[in-house]
Amino acid sequence: MNVTTGQASLELDGLEKYTNYSIQVLAFTNAGDGVRSEQIYVRTKEDARILTFNGTVTTPWMKDIVLPCKAGNGSFIIRTVKAEDSGNYSCVASNNWGSDEVTLNLQVQGK
Repeated sequence: MNVTTGQASLELDGLEKYTNYSIQVLAFTNAGDGVRSEQIYVRTKEDARILTFNGTVTTPWMKDIVLPCKAGNGSFIIRTVKAEDSGNYSCVASNNWGSDEVTLNLQVQGK
């Protein structure tokens, strides 16, 4: 891919995730081409992702519950859940390349 710009810097968009690229710069004017830079090699990153699905978790009253949030090594633990703990819990992961969010609905069954 060749990209031409009149700016002093350029952000490359539309690159594939986890892909190796080589980048080289060439300046040119009406008088002709300048000297090419040395190539640099870079690998793109992946967006932040959570390895848990949205859904409902049902648990008996007064039990310990672990709500999975696989955005690294995290989980959310609620000890001795009660009816008032029922509701939606969100897990959010973000990095420089994007963000992701899942919501789990916790339903605590009565006594």
